Amino acid sequence: MNATLPLFATQQTKQFHFEGNLQHQQDAVSSILAVLENVTFAKPNQQMALVSNPLAPKEKQLGLTDYGKSIEAVQKHNGIVGHTAKPESNVLDISMETGTGKTYTYTKMMFELNTRLKLFKFIVVVPTLPIKAGTVNFLKSQASQEHFATNYQNKSIRCHVVESQSGKKSNKDFMPQSIIDFVQAPDDGQTIHVLVINAGMINSDTLSKKYDRAVFDQFSTPVDAIASIAPMVIIDEPHRFPTAQKTWGNIQKLGGQFIVRYGATFKDDYYNLIYQLTAVDAFNQDLVKGVVAYIEEFEGAKDTSIKLIDIDTSNKKKEEAIFQIKKGKVSKNVHLLKNESLSKLD
Repeated sequence: MNATLPLFATQQTKQFHFEGNLQHQQDAVSSILAVLENVTFAKPNQQMALVSNPLAPKEKQLGLTDYGKSIEAVQKHNGIVGHTAKPESNVLDISMETGTGKTYTYTKMMFELNTRLKLFKFIVVVPTLPIKAGTVNFLKSQASQEHFATNYQNKSIRCHVVESQSGKKSNKDFMPQSIIDFVQAPDDGQTIHVLVINAGMINSDTLSKKYDRAVFDQFSTPVDAIASIAPMVIIDEPHRFPTAQKTWGNIQKLGGQFIVRYGATFKDDYYNLIYQLTAVDAFNQDLVKGVVAYIEEFEGAKDTSIKLIDIDTSNKKKEEAIFQIKKGKVSKNVHLLKNESLSKLD
């Protein structure tokens, strides 16, 4: 098993154990910290003090701080050339090749930002439902929780998942409970709250419409309620969220103090690129997760081949595929109806 993987399975226990402090992942997190630790985060007002992240300067004010100089310093340290810092932007880009542990890396980043800057509310935006399910499983897994608890003084992640609203109609329309729980969760010093949401939900009226009951008696739409607690936003696979399209605009409405994008592909649509692990780097450092395939050989089938030669959909009640089967020098055609087992072929 490749020693650079963020996790591995032991054959005896079938449990996953994380291998921490991998250099490329630590370098990515350190790059974020080097920029944000030079940003002054202030306490929120008394009304929001318990439920909101500490507050950084607004986007328009960032350009007046050392934020831009910090980006330039990190770019120089990481050997990134041809990318000018944009101190007026709150977007930071981490480019990591697929298979090098982006989910682990941004999870580690959340724990570090909580430890260093007391940030405790994050939103993870993913492009699809399958990726959403995988992300939630990772964040909730016992192995992940135990690994980070060991490394960060028993701190833990509580995952809030925005799901589609049920079709049941009632006299009152209530905001999704996961959003209410996320927004109202107080800072207990030990829990990091993460709201996981997919692109389809970002664009749905679930987040934008007004509900009968307001959060804190003043925010009746989810986007306003979320923006009130100044979350940090993480975007997985940024090439799926082009900045010229609707979804990107809706992400802005979440009020993220900073948006950290993790991806292997950006299509040259960068804001502030501060770390880059290219495909060449990943290959040369033997970092990409690998799969070992084992193909069973069947002695009795060495002289047999099966080839799909036609599909007949002219009769919807009798759709069929036609295969040619060769055994040695003998060949024959077999018609397989829709939903029939392939075992009929051989």
